[in-house]
Amino acid sequence: MEAKEKAQNAAKIAGFKLGKIINYSENMDGYPVPMMRSLDAKGGTEAPTQVETGSKNISITVTLSYELQ
Repeated sequence: MEAKEKAQNAAKIAGFKLGKIINYSENMDGYPVPMMRSLDAKGGTEAPTQVETGSKNISITVTLSYELQ
């Protein structure tokens, strides 16, 4: 909600009002992507990947574009 308030204030300063949202986009940096298991030369699956304990930071940037009235 804070982002919408900032957009409303910027539009007001420029002499406009916010209309409806006309575009939405996301950018996911560091987002984990699942991988399919691959087959070895004999047609079997490779040894499972070792997963280490710990944490991972995921950053998602959302951009909204509004119609100006």
